[in-house]
Amino acid sequence: MKWLILFFLTSTLNISFACLSATQNRIYPLGSCPKGLVVVETRLVRTEKKNHRDERIEIVPVWFGVSYFKTYDKNYLVIEEKVIDTLKLFLDKDYEITIEQTFLKGQEFAKNVVGFQSATLLSIQKCNFQFNCYNSNLDFDSLNNTSYIKFDNEKINISMLNDTTMNSLSFDFLQHLKGFDDIIIDAKLFRSILGIASIREYQIGTEKLLVYHLGNRDDIHVIEDNSKKEKIPKFDLKRITYPENVNYHSDNFDFWFYHREKK
Repeated sequence: MKWLILFFLTSTLNISFACLSATQNRIYPLGSCPKGLVVVETRLVRTEKKNHRDERIEIVPVWFGVSYFKTYDKNYLVIEEKVIDTLKLFLDKDYEITIEQTFLKGQEFAKNVVGFQSATLLSIQKCNFQFNCYNSNLDFDSLNNTSYIKFDNEKINISMLNDTTMNSLSFDFLQHLKGFDDIIIDAKLFRSILGIASIREYQIGTEKLLVYHLGNRDDIHVIEDNSKKEKIPKFDLKRITYPENVNYHSDNFDFWFYHREKK
């Protein structure tokens, strides 16, 4: 269904896939229930639209895609899902308000979830596609073909990099790589292209949830990360639905895990 919707949009609108092309799969945690993590999920494509103004052509970035209300279990498997919105073409400058509107609909759905416990966004750390950010490190074991995030002396396997099903948030990232006949998709390749774009920290009950946005590095523009962790005021939706940095021709996705602080 996802691909039918995206195909329809691309074939009926005046858009093209060029330098600005990218995909972005994100989750916005709403909270948890006995079945698992409850989220609003967006599957977006960025492209460019040509505007004709005063005998000149203006190229502007635009997005389109689908938003979902989903519940994930601890193994990143979808337990329940339903479509919230088909997100028709919207301008890059309207990203926050568009995602905010679909997020609010997800919040209404969550009110009907049995045993629901809401999430609070505590902080956002911008990482500029670095390997190391906010006590976190991307680590790649080429010998065992495994990719990890190291955090607080834990090593968490980024298992979705081995999941090629459409429900996986890494689906577009892996599909793009499959289009190249001369590469081997493994941890060695991931080491050469993946970076951390941001880290979000949520509180759900007594647990901390960490959400990492991963994507293709652009080594020309990668700089040392000097940013500070941003504290988030309660219910500030514009911060919750902030736009991520996106490089040209990139595929970006979220990965998450629960962290119990050691006493």
